[in-house]
Amino acid sequence: MASKKEKAIIDLDELISISNLKKDESSLPKGWEWISLEHLVDYERGITFPASAKKNVKEDGLIGCARTANIQSEFKWNDMIYIDKSYVKDESKLIKDNDILMSISNSYHLVGKVSFISNSLKPTTYGGFLMAIRAKNIESKYLFYYLRFLFNTGKIQKLSGQTTNIANLNTKKLNSIFVPVPNRDEQKRVVRKIEKLINKINQAQQLIEEAKETFELRRAAILENAFTGRLTRSFEQDEKYDKSSYLKKIKELKLEKYNELLNKSNEKQTKKPIKPKFFSGISESYLTENKPTNWLCTTLGSVIYDFKYGTSEKSDYKNQGQPVIRIPNIDEEYVSKDDIKFLSDNIYITEEIVENGDLLIIRSNGSRDLVGKCAVVDDKTSGYAYASYLIRMRPIGVASKFIYWLLKSNLVRRQLFSSSKSSAGINNINSQELASIVIPLPSYKEQKEIVSRIESLISKEKNILQLIHSEKRLDELKQSILSKAFKGELGTNDPDDEPAIEFLKSILQEKL
Repeated sequence: MASKKEKAIIDLDELISISNLKKDESSLPKGWEWISLEHLVDYERGITFPASAKKNVKEDGLIGCARTANIQSEFKWNDMIYIDKSYVKDESKLIKDNDILMSISNSYHLVGKVSFISNSLKPTTYGGFLMAIRAKNIESKYLFYYLRFLFNTGKIQKLSGQTTNIANLNTKKLNSIFVPVPNRDEQKRVVRKIEKLINKINQAQQLIEEAKETFELRRAAILENAFTGRLTRSFEQDEKYDKSSYLKKIKELKLEKYNELLNKSNEKQTKKPIKPKFFSGISESYLTENKPTNWLCTTLGSVIYDFKYGTSEKSDYKNQGQPVIRIPNIDEEYVSKDDIKFLSDNIYITEEIVENGDLLIIRSNGSRDLVGKCAVVDDKTSGYAYASYLIRMRPIGVASKFIYWLLKSNLVRRQLFSSSKSSAGINNINSQELASIVIPLPSYKEQKEIVSRIESLISKEKNILQLIHSEKRLDELKQSILSKAFKGELGTNDPDDEPAIEFLKSILQEKL
């Protein structure tokens, strides 16, 4: 019969074999071990309280309370709600330095998001949709970066359970996470290397942000000059051009287009097209800017054949049907083919499709800055369907790129923001509001010249544009750094370090 000492050794070896089962079979450096999260941390879920207890302003007897909105790349201390201190039963419910706060009840894409707490301010608690993960057998910062890596790759989200648009995580699910663990010294070295590299990337991103701001200011000045006539002050107008007949000509083009579509629908015995809307001109004094006398003042609706909302049909990367343009595809200038989803192959959209020269504009989004962002359709995406959060505008009698640049100008953006409405945190603009936007309108020939001069001036900012386009690659580089860090590929390994197996034994010894 085995002695107590022998049994303890047997139990310890058994515990090691159980706790060290690899959920991720990728190889680790010598001396590292996979260890279940349950052996490394304590959990403390946040407090609960009635909605009526929430206050937006600090008062005597109240304490700050963090919510899911506070969980950002850096913990957001300046956006608290306040509740009565009586809801905090003990100090374990207070945020502490080195806590990892995780969102455990949120939308699928945000559940599992983490923030690291350092330099905690006055006593603050946290709500029941958050959990404090408190490292006890591992460097807290090391674990934080690993959990962030898992969140960024979508692995934590896959552990969640779903209930009516809300994803939830619990300790049982979190305990199924296995962490690649070196010894303590190596953990500290890994954290230092991660932060050194990420700080360099953050500095580069800051420079890009500054360059972007400078570029946007210069672009705004170029567009202001363009749409007040200063950019083409020396332009020689066609002697035959008569601004009073220009809008009349556009109306005729609209009617011709309608009759063409009507004849096609009669031939194919399909649904009749909707008649285009005709808009009267606007008083010349409406635009206070110093507009040239030979330019018209009209509405966007006057020069767009129709405004059409996109399809609500579901799309997916796996489908084999018609490609669908979505908000992520609304890129600078032209619609992007990157990250395209597809309709099911048994669905074919015939009305909500785009053709060369169309404009697609974002009509609804949580970000105010994205509402009104637009892109031009070219041959590469002609014939694609487009999603319901977009509106298709089909210019007629005008240059599509002229309208595109107009929509990026402060002249139009100011009108967009004054028209857009917000509901439940979502900003919206509709086709009627778009149609009523007042625009200056030179001759078609001058429109083309304006586009040419705008693009010539902006192309001189190529270096800044390249920097702006590299911003996404920097985010990808951060993720690559984390990936390498937890494979021991950042060059921080010391062959003389004590193997993590000894560390694991010391953890498990406490359980015997």
